[in-house]
Amino acid sequence: MSPLDVHRTNGEPHDRQTRLAEVAAAAVQADPEWIEGRDRVIVLISDDGAGGATWQGYEGDDVQALVDTIEHLQALARSTGRDVQVHPLPGRG
Repeated sequence: MSPLDVHRTNGEPHDRQTRLAEVAAAAVQADPEWIEGRDRVIVLISDDGAGGATWQGYEGDDVQALVDTIEHLQALARSTGRDVQVHPLPGRG
């Protein structure tokens, strides 16, 4: 099973990658330019076998966090001449 197949929920970081993602997000939030209630941060961490992520500043709005993540991935792909498409799967969600 791929690490991406494992369902994770909200809560405390559960492995090295999610702990690193939390540290990175906390560093951004500690910056004097961070505007509480307006700014949001998405952190993705990967190594050879697993990955971790955190969304901060979304206050339980997982849908908006997911939309923002997809939009950022699309922008990154387009900057390299590629594209990312998202297609919902029937019966999921």
